[in-house]
Amino acid sequence: MFPLECDIVTSRKRQLRWITAVTGITATIVIGSGLPAASADDVLTPDAVAALAAASPEALANTATRTPHSTSPEHSTSPEHSTSPEHSTSPEQKSEIGAAPLLVLGADSTSPVTISAPFADTATASPTHQAGVTVYDNHNSTSTVAVTHTDGSVAFISVIGNRSAPTAYTYTLDLPAGSTLHANDSGTISIVDEAGVWSAGVKPAWARDANGISVSTHYEITGTTLTQIVDLSQRGIAFPVVADPWFGRDLIDHVTWVPGDRQWGPTAQVYPSDYGRDQLAVGPEANEAAWEEALEKGDRSRLDRNNLHDQFSCHFLARVATASKRSWNLDSTRPDVGLAATIAASCNPQGGEDEVLPPRT
Repeated sequence: MFPLECDIVTSRKRQLRWITAVTGITATIVIGSGLPAASADDVLTPDAVAALAAASPEALANTATRTPHSTSPEHSTSPEHSTSPEHSTSPEQKSEIGAAPLLVLGADSTSPVTISAPFADTATASPTHQAGVTVYDNHNSTSTVAVTHTDGSVAFISVIGNRSAPTAYTYTLDLPAGSTLHANDSGTISIVDEAGVWSAGVKPAWARDANGISVSTHYEITGTTLTQIVDLSQRGIAFPVVADPWFGRDLIDHVTWVPGDRQWGPTAQVYPSDYGRDQLAVGPEANEAAWEEALEKGDRSRLDRNNLHDQFSCHFLARVATASKRSWNLDSTRPDVGLAATIAASCNPQGGEDEVLPPRT
């Protein structure tokens, strides 16, 4: 279970369905190579995508291949036209006429989460030519840049133009019955169901100015709303400021069975999503949710064994040490020695290298 008192936290694929506020004109956003810092008196709304590219280029990496670009459903891009990698599930994105920028996280599941972006009642959309990126002008010296990624996660980036801009950025979540928001000691936010099981999460609060200097920020939880507070009173802030919560749900991309080591195979190669691989995004509280997802994607009848569960948990809990591993390799015939002993054996009870033979062709 998670702590119940979590009002304030300091510091920092499923398919997605977009419902966007749209206009009759598509605006083009050009990413620049740099962004000049502005004074606190500058009231112009900055080029939001250029600000994001300068402050956090990693947020624009691995973006989804389809971007909302039309005011009518018939112009949306169908999944079969995806150019994503073979084992990647790109988010399904559709543009529909709506009054506000909304995101349905897990639209293909039985427990979707609807997220309304800050200032949704006044924002207008300006789709860009960059795949997976949409800009909303909030008409208050701020913009929201919504970036969807190939693993189904989405970052809502607030680009703040000057010191007189709002300091509170509220995300309203429509959660499944019984689900709640919980703050973790790591600074992450978990969405947990009525049984206390992780179902989605948010990376720690983060903000940076135009010079790359961190700006004080934190989350506040009130019921099912998540508010990011950005302290614009700090001296020396170079505007624009970029701040973002990053929402994610899918932790496992896919699972492949291979013959594996002659002594320990067959082996399940578990490939985590980018979001699931990031220990700063998802903590140990999501271990069982990740395992359940692996079971769904990797032949439950073969994978649902205590020894494989312990090997999986060892890899999930040790992601910092194994960040460079493409897959977590779970060997079927390794002994069931319990989680503690599996961890002590570096996830490989009775030794041996964590290597497998390639799949049969």
